[in-house]
Amino acid sequence: MMNYKGYMKSLSIISIFLSSDEQKRYERMINRKDSEENAKKRIINDRITFADANLAGISHVVDSDLYNIDELTEVVYKLYMDSLGK
Repeated sequence: MMNYKGYMKSLSIISIFLSSDEQKRYERMINRKDSEENAKKRIINDRITFADANLAGISHVVDSDLYNIDELTEVVYKLYMDSLGK
């Protein structure tokens, strides 16, 4: 029989937070046809939800505005693999 308690202790969670400029996020929401009201509410909610104080325990924070999608994919993959020790 498997020792689940020991197995669960051996697992780790790797979390990668992709930060992005508020104005860019707002523009993306408007471009995907979110209402201005909902986009503004989301930005306000995100300020609270993703405040620095709430990011404790996050493994990595990446400023996604610095990369195109292909570069960002590589950055996230490298962080993930490095976290696994591979």
